[in-house]
Amino acid sequence: RLEHKMSFRVKLVLWFALLALLPLGASYYALSTLAQRSETRRADATLEAALRSAVAGYGARLDAAAAEARRVAGETKVQSALRHHSRVALARALRGTKNVAVVAGKLHVGAQPKLAGRQVVTLLVDKHTLGRVIVSVPLDETTLRALGTGLGPGDKLVVVRTGALQPGRAGALGTQRALASQVLPGSQGEELAAETPQHAIDAAAHRTELRLASALLATLLLFAGLAYLVGAYVVTSLRRLATAANAL
Repeated sequence: RLEHKMSFRVKLVLWFALLALLPLGASYYALSTLAQRSETRRADATLEAALRSAVAGYGARLDAAAAEARRVAGETKVQSALRHHSRVALARALRGTKNVAVVAGKLHVGAQPKLAGRQVVTLLVDKHTLGRVIVSVPLDETTLRALGTGLGPGDKLVVVRTGALQPGRAGALGTQRALASQVLPGSQGEELAAETPQHAIDAAAHRTELRLASALLATLLLFAGLAYLVGAYVVTSLRRLATAANAL
């Protein structure tokens, strides 16, 4: 009788477990997929906010560069050096400036970083071009770090060529997930992109999946416990009924 009673209880537990496994498995699959999407959306939102801030900061630097270009173009020493086509006088006039270049024909004085946004002011005299003042905003590591203050740990800003990513839509960039801006004004076709390691998103989703699995396992164990208690009650009731019948 004891073996029969235990066998019935075990069978009932297994039956309830099998009934619960299918909906719990479907729930786990749906929720784990949702967790991955949720972590991806959270990462994209962080990248978007940081990228928006970075582009605004870059725009402010370009505005400052335009103001600097106008200031340099208005300098009497610069205009005089251009009129006399004097490289020495022009270099002396630009002393103390940073990322400023003046170009007039073959005359070229000052620095122009290769990867940079540029603001240009053209000097005209009697409707003739005297020269151009070019102020650059370098897109180097120092600038990118300064612009990327809104990024999280492990995230960073990078410069990508047009077409590497669809602007405004996050996508894969090697082992990173990245979100690119529109073409940067004043650049040579470069775009600014905020990126985060894909493995960080996957790890966050995996942690959520583990919590989900733990919760679903606890639910399954609860079902099994309830089934065992129900089985015990049924067996006890049947035993009492059998005892009563035998007593008749």
